[in-house]
Amino acid sequence: MKWILSIVLVVSLSANVWLSFHLLDAGVTQAYMGDSIQRNRTALLQCIAVTNDHLKTGARRDALIARAQAVAGDYPLFSNDDHWWIGPFGMRWDEDGKLVSVAEWETVYQQIKKEGLVMPPGANGDGG
Repeated sequence: MKWILSIVLVVSLSANVWLSFHLLDAGVTQAYMGDSIQRNRTALLQCIAVTNDHLKTGARRDALIARAQAVAGDYPLFSNDDHWWIGPFGMRWDEDGKLVSVAEWETVYQQIKKEGLVMPPGANGDGG
């Protein structure tokens, strides 16, 4: 009888450990998903705002950067590879200040990794 209770106890404890692990894993996954959704929402709002301003008024570089920063909140502005980046959203202009392309950072970052190129210092958020 004791060995049956021991087996039941071991099975019960194992099931609780397994369920606790999966509960913790689901919580971490949910947190990352929420962060990803927020970053994508910010990039989408930036794209919509910049596109609308550009199409309605023919706005140039300074006005579009200001509009993208207003939507982005506390994301810093930086430049590399002829793009001006505000969070996950990048814009590129020609010599006349006309918007010629937009890019999303994750796509650019994946392309850089795929081609084996070296990231500029601090560009991947590591501070250096």
